Amino acid sequence: MYILKTNTVLIEDCKFKNAFSINSGGTFFFNNVMDVNANNIEVFNSTSIKNGSVIYIYTEQAVNNLVRFKNTKIYGVGTDDYKIDLGGFVATVDGFSNLLISNLYGEDIYCGNYGVGAFVVTNKSKIDIYNIELRNVHGSRYGGVLLNSYNEEEGSRFYVTNGTFIDFYQHYEKPSATLLWSTDNIKVKLENCNITNLYGNEEAVILYYDKNSDIVLKNVNIDGFYSVNGAFIRSGEPNGIAIQNVLLENVTIQNSQCNKFIRLKFGAITIKNSKFLNISENDNNLKIADLDELTTLSIENTEFDHIILKYGFETANNSEIHLINCTVNNSIFDKGFISTSNIINTTLTIKDSTFFNNTGNNGVIIHVDKLDEKTNVSFLDSTFKNNYAKRYGGVLYSREKSIDTSITFNNCFFENNKAFLGNIINKIIQILSIIKNLNIYYKNI
Repeated sequence: MYILKTNTVLIEDCKFKNAFSINSGGTFFFNNVMDVNANNIEVFNSTSIKNGSVIYIYTEQAVNNLVRFKNTKIYGVGTDDYKIDLGGFVATVDGFSNLLISNLYGEDIYCGNYGVGAFVVTNKSKIDIYNIELRNVHGSRYGGVLLNSYNEEEGSRFYVTNGTFIDFYQHYEKPSATLLWSTDNIKVKLENCNITNLYGNEEAVILYYDKNSDIVLKNVNIDGFYSVNGAFIRSGEPNGIAIQNVLLENVTIQNSQCNKFIRLKFGAITIKNSKFLNISENDNNLKIADLDELTTLSIENTEFDHIILKYGFETANNSEIHLINCTVNNSIFDKGFISTSNIINTTLTIKDSTFFNNTGNNGVIIHVDKLDEKTNVSFLDSTFKNNYAKRYGGVLYSREKSIDTSITFNNCFFENNKAFLGNIINKIIQILSIIKNLNIYYKNI
């Protein structure tokens, strides 16, 4: 159905079957249409081998246009018989288009062994979705299986409220995303969403962002993420432009296997009121976070439970990590929850946090290979209980000889922390040089 330059369109109580287009828009192509109302629509087996297998919208000017889809069901998109050039299997919005979706169900969405993105946003277009469920969605190109955006301009957005996403597959073997991919100047928000089983090849991530992306995940549960060398979040290459915002709030990630969770190459990420549960590694280099220079990671009111990995957080020069009111329980860190290696001018602040029943080899909570005098690691008002090292340092292990001015514990409580071959704090220096004149409380050490 191709509709050109019409003011008002009404589509109601319709079924569309076996639509196929060699151009954009498998079932619907709205070209500079001002107002569309589509209600109670069912689509079966719809394919565009270019872009927008069900819906394609193009608006060439910034006018007050709106396409509305309400109560839509989609069964079968794409085919393995034809290569799909771009994607937008459910919808592509291009130019200055606005799409509002309420109550959408879709299943069995295929990529033609090439395309990607149930939704594609370009230029200054916007998509707002309320109540959506998608099952068995595939992608096979750099981009995101749920969202792929490119050529974005300031004002573009992709908002989802109340979403269920089950069994998403990213088949592309190079860097790509199992969920979201944004490159510039777009606002993305997922709120009240449940996501189950994200599968990625090689370097696939859940969320990739670059430049001025503004990303918010709020009240989101992710159960199952599997990628060989991927990460939960990955930023693009540093280019001198800081991201505006990446915020995770009330997010739960559980039952996942990947290489790292946060790969931050530039900018800042904030995580609040979230949970990381039952996370294991694909190899012995898994990290919660891997930071490059001039990056900032802030985590507040967040729980880490049953985490098994080599490192927790690995720091970099001139970077910052702040953990406030966090709990780390029942986890295994081979080289420490925090690992430092030859870092310069780095700040780590851990405040009002609890470390309970964790194990490791050398330095369960913090493992120091080398750091400079400008680096500051501060533990404030925190509790360490029942942590055990198989070798040295039930809490801290350092190969660096001079750490007494760089690492401090202030107003901390220690109970029943053990090391098989040493103390809870192990180094060639005297323990008191670290804790003198501070309020340190010990019990059953």
